[in-house]
Amino acid sequence: MKRTMKITQNNKYTVPDITADAAPDRKSARRRAAKAVVCFMISAAIAFAACGLLYKYDNKYTGSDARAVNGVIFPDESRLNAGSVIWLIYEWEFFPGASADDLSGYRVYADIGGEDRMSHGNGVYRMTLMLPEHRESYAIELQEIFSASRVYINNELKAQTGDPSPDRYKARTGVKTVNFEASGMTEIMIETADHSWIYSGMTYAPAFGRSDAVSAMHDRQLVIRTALFILAFAGSCLSVVFCAGAGRRNRSRNISYIAVFASVCAASGCILMHMLCETAIQPWYTAEVASYYTLMLFVAALCCDFCGTGIQLKAVLTAPCVIGAAAAVITCAAASSVPEQAMMAFSCYSGALKIYCAVLITGTAVRSLYVKREHAMATICIAAVFSACLLSDRLHPLYEPVYTCWFEVLGGLFAAGLLAAAMWRDAVKAYRLKNVYEETSFYMKQRFKMQKEQYRRLRESVKVSRRVFHDMRHHVRTLREMAENGQLESIKAYLDVYEPRLEAARVPVWSENQAADAVINYYEAAAQKVKADYDAVFAVPPDIDISDDEMCVILGNLLENAVNAVSKEPEGKRVIKLRGRFTDGRLLILVENSYTGTPDVRNGVYMSSSHEGPGIGIGSVRVIAHKYGGLSDFTSGDGVFRAEIMIPAHTVNNKNIS
Repeated sequence: MKRTMKITQNNKYTVPDITADAAPDRKSARRRAAKAVVCFMISAAIAFAACGLLYKYDNKYTGSDARAVNGVIFPDESRLNAGSVIWLIYEWEFFPGASADDLSGYRVYADIGGEDRMSHGNGVYRMTLMLPEHRESYAIELQEIFSASRVYINNELKAQTGDPSPDRYKARTGVKTVNFEASGMTEIMIETADHSWIYSGMTYAPAFGRSDAVSAMHDRQLVIRTALFILAFAGSCLSVVFCAGAGRRNRSRNISYIAVFASVCAASGCILMHMLCETAIQPWYTAEVASYYTLMLFVAALCCDFCGTGIQLKAVLTAPCVIGAAAAVITCAAASSVPEQAMMAFSCYSGALKIYCAVLITGTAVRSLYVKREHAMATICIAAVFSACLLSDRLHPLYEPVYTCWFEVLGGLFAAGLLAAAMWRDAVKAYRLKNVYEETSFYMKQRFKMQKEQYRRLRESVKVSRRVFHDMRHHVRTLREMAENGQLESIKAYLDVYEPRLEAARVPVWSENQAADAVINYYEAAAQKVKADYDAVFAVPPDIDISDDEMCVILGNLLENAVNAVSKEPEGKRVIKLRGRFTDGRLLILVENSYTGTPDVRNGVYMSSSHEGPGIGIGSVRVIAHKYGGLSDFTSGDGVFRAEIMIPAHTVNNKNIS
């Protein structure tokens, strides 16, 4: 911020007076804050709307209007004929502790995904379907029954995952589709057993419909979830590449960034794996649940990094997330022996943790904006979307996606994608800075060579001048004697020999601008090496308000291109002409060189003849001319390439040279 200085009469120290600039700074801060608030609200609104749409249209609980009554359901034949899938959610007959061979004992009517989940042990679910009288091919898709199951259709065993028998219990689960032919009253019975997981039995609602409809739904699920996994996996690979390129800088942020992508990849990968094959409960489901909590942990850690939180404060803020991730791993890994009260406590802590994470990342995003941190707007968007997804999980507890994933996984995928975009922008910016640095370094080296050549010439001139001054008295004495003797012809002959020596010792001065002279002298030597005629007239004052660096870039690029071009021409036809003058507040530069080829011009851009892509030199000249509101024109024809530059400029003394 620019500060003015105010000196008081009684104080020898200067006191900065910032009142003049405080108002603009506050106004800028208000604009920035308003922009962030709008960005946060829009991002959160879009995220809430997207979650609401998913809840409405990609949810088994809102997509099913078929309800069983006392374990009996009458599927709508028109819906089945239209290829719809019916979700069997409500009022299953449930026999706790029973087996398929013995349904004695009490029964209850349970909703899938409701509060009446089966505790550890055995149980049987039964539902009767009243199908059309004509025989058709049907299918039922069962998703991840914990932790072993058998499926019976009209008391006939159709499928088995693991082994639910008490004496031969083997925990296995996954997505399984059972096809069968039936008509009229059809009974579906599912025997389950669990001694391995934190929740048991049929946790996810089965899908029922015609075989082709269920198969088509399964294929769509597979395609969409495969695409989500590929995105997450590709992001994980790119994150490793980005962070490896960043080196040790921001190591904590890089680890968190990789972990976010890895968590999303693990969560989506586990969902996909369960669709493709049967798996044991341990360690796969423990890893899947742990990925959700590590995702929350590392998104919170990333937001803390972005807002510049210290290590100690960051550890305190993310401690609940660490506890949640550790509790998830311990509870899931020891699910067979964890008491039900502990599982309920973990469930309550999980819900509170999601609300805490939403508040934490929102707060850190606000702070990153307040302290003007890098990626503040990206942090705001990440906080808005991920917080909205976490809160939507609390607002819509009865959400079971049909095709996509859980809200927090989708929010994590969006957050990781936004982080990837931010890091990609940084990489592009770094690449551009690298190019600028290389170009600047090249011109600095060129300028150093020019100055070195200019210094060499000046040094030679000084040596010659000293020798000439030392020998001057002898020459004067000789000329005086010749003059006294009236030997005019001898004097002329003597001067004819002496004058070329003086001319050879002279360093050419093309203008009053030393930077321009250094460039012109350097390329005069370069032109002599390629045996080109070099004709230069450059009348420019020293106090022109174009910097020496920019003057060197303009002349250096134009003359370098000219020397390179004429070196490819036949000897005797190599000509370079430079004209420059300052008049009427304008710097006019003309460079012409012999050229018999045809330049490669694409969409008005001259392509380089020495490397792939556009010519850097001409581009640099155009940028400088545009910076000052000037014009640049490059044309070729009649064996000549012509570059004309006009730049508005001023001098301290308003002096024109023409």
